[in-house]
Amino acid sequence: MGAEPGDAVTPSLRDTRALLARGVAAGVITPAQRDALLALPERTRDDVRSTLDGVTIAYSLGAALVVFALGWFHADRWEPLGPAGVLGVALAYGALLGAVATRLARVGFPLAAGVACALVPLTASLVAWSLLRLTGEWPGDRASALLRYEPYMITRRLVVELSGALAALLMLRGLSAARPVRRTPIGIPLAAAAAAVLAECTTLVAIAAAGDDRLLYMRGWAYGTAGTVLFGIAYATDVRQPPPDDAAREDFAAWLYLAACIVLEAGLLDAFSVGPAARHGLVVVALAQLGAAARLRRRVLVVAGMANAIWYLGYLAFDVFEGVVGFPLLLAAFGVAVLVVTVLVQRRFPSLVRRDGDWRPPSLPGGWLAAWAPAVVLAALLAVAVPRARQRAERARIARPTPPQPKPPSRRPTY
Repeated sequence: MGAEPGDAVTPSLRDTRALLARGVAAGVITPAQRDALLALPERTRDDVRSTLDGVTIAYSLGAALVVFALGWFHADRWEPLGPAGVLGVALAYGALLGAVATRLARVGFPLAAGVACALVPLTASLVAWSLLRLTGEWPGDRASALLRYEPYMITRRLVVELSGALAALLMLRGLSAARPVRRTPIGIPLAAAAAAVLAECTTLVAIAAAGDDRLLYMRGWAYGTAGTVLFGIAYATDVRQPPPDDAAREDFAAWLYLAACIVLEAGLLDAFSVGPAARHGLVVVALAQLGAAARLRRRVLVVAGMANAIWYLGYLAFDVFEGVVGFPLLLAAFGVAVLVVTVLVQRRFPSLVRRDGDWRPPSLPGGWLAAWAPAVVLAALLAVAVPRARQRAERARIARPTPPQPKPPSRRPTY
């Protein structure tokens, strides 16, 4: 009769109880302390496998190799396979990954099973593309004018991205009662699909408001709006998640925050082409991200806020104060002042910076209003940017050099 997965922790638990009993007999600890120690939650195998260790890194590396191999195979054999061949390969990969996930969950490897499940939505997107291609909805000719018509292609890309999101949601729904599978890895393709769908939808709104020919001047605002909306969704997910000490916790909000920061950064890239006012908005975004990171305890927000702060300081150093010799010294003095004030506050008011041992739900100072206020502001700026985009497009059209016209043929008679 085979051993169960939990049998491996039983001898260590017996040894711990025996050691605590000896401590009580020797007078080292009291019976009340022994009972309190025994009441502590035991660290199970699932908890060990859910931490960031060598095993988790190996699973991630294996998943990356599978994605790379799948992409390499399709890139190398895309044309010979054709849409029907891509459809067959995608269905075969999806079935294989599903079988592998089922087997891994059955033998007691929940994290590995979750990683295998996270790869299935990628094959769903390939299936959707193949069906669009076979039905003629996705142009096959690279010279087709439809490939350059953005509204048409956005609607087709939405079908592909929504298919991946739907596959991830169906897997989460189907695995909700299946405890042996860790669902957190499925949050990666789900967050990526949600970011792509929101970016496409806001781009469609920008095209409807300003026109297809002015999308170049509206894409940054559209992506910024999508990033702030995704941040609100991430916050809504974060406040509903169980506490970290709950065995049923699945941290989907972490991937949503990461996707929100990436989409927002893509929108901020257009800030330097809008004007100085938009460039100075970088510092506002950086401070907001750092403040949210302190309240929500999210490292990805710290990284994004620091990146935007350094980006803004680089703009000041190399553009605004390029000829000011004392600006680096002033900036260094400001940094030293921030460090000194932080140390003084930490010594004078230790309760402000002391980390409470009890877990508190993540929250922003204004709650839901603070979480969704950036989306409202960016949506309003998106509407305000429409007439400016028309003006920029008109100026670009006027400044565009006129191509030389061919000279009319000479009508001089020849003798």
